[in-house]
Amino acid sequence: MSLTDSNAPKSAIIERTAAPNINITANPFTVQAADETGTAFTVPAGKTQCTFTATGTWKWDVPSPAVTPDGGGSAYAGFRIPTGNAFDLILQRTGGEFEHVGAAKDVGVIGGDVLHFLMNDMPGHYYDNSGELSVSVSCQ
Repeated sequence: MSLTDSNAPKSAIIERTAAPNINITANPFTVQAADETGTAFTVPAGKTQCTFTATGTWKWDVPSPAVTPDGGGSAYAGFRIPTGNAFDLILQRTGGEFEHVGAAKDVGVIGGDVLHFLMNDMPGHYYDNSGELSVSVSCQ
């Protein structure tokens, strides 16, 4: 099944890992705070650089204050990325490496690679997260 937005640019394919049989072409795409596997973004063929810009807020548990894509506080051992900001937007590359994204970042890419976008949190602790970010992408 395929869902498309006739007004959205057709330069990127977004796959929701929570529903692997649905491919959504969207720009911007949504990243849910509670999605431990992340939102999969397939880099368009022939592209070598993408700029990701995120907006919105999310929480790492019910009573926590909402944070922006840049997160809040310091991460520590056990987090996907134990350095830098806790609860910021990160990506996981096809090879498994994690990288901070935050509110905006230019990322070197390889066409066809799949990048997963998610919150920088501890594996197994995403169940109490809430909110979502909207991520716009431009690739060259």
